[in-house]
Amino acid sequence: MQIKIKSELKKMKNKAILVISLSLILILTACEDEHDHDHDKNHFSPEGMVLLLKDTVKILDYFRGVVKDTLYVPFGNYTPYYTVKFYDANKNIIDPPDEANHYLSWTISNENIFSVEKQMGQKYIIRLKGNSVGITTVKFMVMHGSHADFQTRDIPVVVR
Repeated sequence: MQIKIKSELKKMKNKAILVISLSLILILTACEDEHDHDHDKNHFSPEGMVLLLKDTVKILDYFRGVVKDTLYVPFGNYTPYYTVKFYDANKNIIDPPDEANHYLSWTISNENIFSVEKQMGQKYIIRLKGNSVGITTVKFMVMHGSHADFQTRDIPVVVR
């Protein structure tokens, strides 16, 4: 009886070692993802964002998490088209990424108040529309596939 118990314990020990070994192998190799290999060289990490009217007039100035402006949108109407550019570390204006898997996106806290629309065929030219009088916020993001390489904090929007 005692020999049988020792034999069973030895089998259980061997199975446990095998399970632990296989688990470690899976954990150490499962994190390999083709996306991660290219991410660093295609990663877009500006220090800020600027909305420009006619490529010269600053409508929004956002740098290192500080919002200096409020976006004002006319009720029942569109703003002119704005060009979206970005800031490097020295606050020089730089162009957005031009890779196919990068694009501008946004999240509006109350979409009943205003909306954002891209110009047809343009990834970084937008206009805003006032849907109802009120105050809300928007966050802009530069998406890289399914995740954001860059994201602003909440930017205030007033529709009047």
